[in-house]
Order: sequence, then structure tokens, then C-alpha cells
Amino acid sequence: MKILFIAPTPYFAHRGSHVRIFEQVYNLQKNNFKPLIVTYHIGECPNKYLQTDISIKRIRPWIFWYKKLEAGPSWQKIILDCQLLLLTIKHIRKYNPQVVHAHLHEGILIGWIAKRILFWKKFEFIGDLHGSLTEEMRSHKYLKMNFVHKLFKRLEKWLNARPSKLITSSAANTDSLTSKKVLTLEDGSGSIFNTKKPEKQSMRAELNLPLTKIIIIYTGAFLKNKGIDRLIKEIPEIFNNIPNTHFILAGKGANSTKKEFSINKTDRNITFIEDLNYVDLPKYLYASDIAIDPKNNDTKQGSGKIYNYIAADLPVVCFARKQNKRLLGKNYSFMKKSFSKTIQQILDNPEQFEYTEKLKNTHTWKKKIQTLIDFYHE
Repeated sequence: MKILFIAPTPYFAHRGSHVRIFEQVYNLQKNNFKPLIVTYHIGECPNKYLQTDISIKRIRPWIFWYKKLEAGPSWQKIILDCQLLLLTIKHIRKYNPQVVHAHLHEGILIGWIAKRILFWKKFEFIGDLHGSLTEEMRSHKYLKMNFVHKLFKRLEKWLNARPSKLITSSAANTDSLTSKKVLTLEDGSGSIFNTKKPEKQSMRAELNLPLTKIIIIYTGAFLKNKGIDRLIKEIPEIFNNIPNTHFILAGKGANSTKKEFSINKTDRNITFIEDLNYVDLPKYLYASDIAIDPKNNDTKQGSGKIYNYIAADLPVVCFARKQNKRLLGKNYSFMKKSFSKTIQQILDNPEQFEYTEKLKNTHTWKKKIQTLIDFYHE
């Protein structure tokens, strides 16, 4: 089966949405599907990091000065998306896909226009939502005026109704929809976890990390909708209550965050990584003791990082979101009062935070891809 993926983003940029697209495409290819990605002119090729031969077609660099790789809206993307629409139309005609799988709301709009123009072409049009469009834009400090927010809410609802089927990354997102054919396809641990778990101390030595401290890691963007604001605010309290700790903060925005900690000289107890390569992620997770996902209930996004934390056998400090409760179980000790107290609870009772092999093996992209394949054939 031929599948055309619309990725209105600078693919590939070693972050959540891009990893979701990559794992879908990579594992479909492993199951003898023929995926093709159409995307922006910038971004890396994942083929150079992993042994793949994923086909990627890019728009021409008409806006050659546009180099933005991090998440977030930009008015210049309107031009890029117009280019991507033309590229999508070209490759639907040339490639003749059975399925057009459009990621993000911009991708849905592009796919819907292409389908209207190529009305004689027969293909299944599927939208893949990574969260709420309006909440995402508000997290980037857009849509401050109430009437603009309402306008985008209506636009989001209209876009959600365009595909014949929808995929979401979280149950919270699915619950907010009225569409009939919706698949909740939560993320899984990545294909990068395919080697034997290395010894922790050797990983720390290789990465120049403290050998004897308790290492706590956060990986992801430094955006408000990721819950990072509260974590940064509470890190000094963690250092005060649990002095023998060291943090790894990895993701876009880490370097600008470093300035905040340099003021009170706590930055020496933190390793900041602005650009963490996806294939290097396991090394840092294996070198750590505890992982944090500060995302709260306000976002409808999934949380792919938790699955990678589980794959690395790291206890996770996280909120009792619906998705987290279903994944980790009702008896898991979710965060209630503060990060510091939950971390101490993990240190005092580590056996309460151990994962079964069944849990680790079930939530992998290798296993979950069959759900997507079945959805294609429905």
C-alpha cells in the first residue's frame, strides 16, 4: 500500500511531532508499506542516523532565510504551506497513494484542498492530530484576544471534520472530538531502543556526567504547554531538599533557560543540552535515575517521552493525567504536592516504581503500528 504523509514542519528536527511521524513511517516500511513524506525545505534526513531509506520530497527554498526548526507558529509558514500544497498535489498525481495521512491541522487543510482539487482521485484521507490547535497557539502567546480565540476554535472544529478518519495522540484529545471514526494512537517507545541496556556508570563516564549523584532528566521542548515552567521554578527547592542531585535538561530552549540558573549559581548542578539527537536519547536515559514529565491536564497532547522513559526503566515523576493513569496504573504514585516530595518518595520506595516486562513490551511503536495498519484497512 502506498501512503503519502503530509508533514507541514521542518522535518526532521529531533522533537516530539517529528519522532511520531518518523516512527509511523519507519515501522510501516518494516511492514512492507510504501510511505512517502512531503515536507518543508529544511530539516535533517533521518536516514543518516538510522538504517532506513525513507523517501522525502521537499518544497523549493523560495523563503531561503526561513531556518526555524523549533515548534511554534510563524506567519511565514503560510507561504511554506502554500508551497507544500502544490507539492502535495504533484505527488498525489505522480505517486497515486491509497492513503493520504495528514499530520497536524495545517496538514489537514493542505490535504483537504488537494482532495477537492483532485476530486477524481480515489484515496483515503486521514488526519493525525497532535493536540489542540488553539491551545498550542495560546501556549506560544498567540490568540490573546477573545474573539480571535473563538474564531480559531471554530476553525479547529471545522478542520477536524474534513478527513474521513481521524487519529489522535491522546484519549483527552479524542474525548474532545465529535467525529465518528477516531483512533487514539498513543505514542510508543522508539525504534532506537534496540540494543542491550548498557551499564549506567560507563554511560555516565562517556557523557561526562557525575558518577555518584542522583541524576534526574527532562527531555522535550521548553514550552509552557509542556509544563516546564513549574519544573524550572521548583528545581532550587529540589536542590535544597535533596542536595545530592544533578539535572539533565535537554531540548529546544535549554540554553536560554541556563541563564536563569546562572544567576543563583545552581547551573553547575545541571547539564543543559539544546540539541539532543534522537538516536543519542537512550544514552542519556540509561545514565539517569529518575525522569520527569511535567505536562499537566491542560494540554490534550500525548506524551511520547514517558514511553521512552519506561523503555529505559526510569521511574517517572508525572501528573495523574488520564493517559498516564491508564498507562502506569491507578496504584502508581503520581505527583500531588511537589516534584521534590515525589522524587523523595521514589528514592525511599524504588520498588513501587518498577515496570513489568509486559508493560515495556506492549508500548512500543513496533507493536502499536499494527493498530494503525488495521485502521487503514477499515
